[in-house]
Amino acid sequence: MRLLLTIVILIGNFSCASSQVNNINQLQIKEDLNKIVNDISRHYIYLEEKNIDLNCIREYYEKEISTIKTEEEKVLFLGASQNVA
Repeated sequence: MRLLLTIVILIGNFSCASSQVNNINQLQIKEDLNKIVNDISRHYIYLEEKNIDLNCIREYYEKEISTIKTEEEKVLFLGASQNVA
């Protein structure tokens, strides 16, 4: 009986954990990143003075998008990408 109860609890935990994984739209994240980089290029006045390569920044963060699996990671990623300059 204990074994059966343990198995039921474990199965329940795994099913809940798998339902917490959201479908993350990586195309939308890429579009959001491009908007952030474009905003920086239009409004950050020290780009040339600080020698900031926005293409390099965009390429770096675009590579990171494929690793985003949860909504929390998405929020952290977009927040971090806004603080690049």
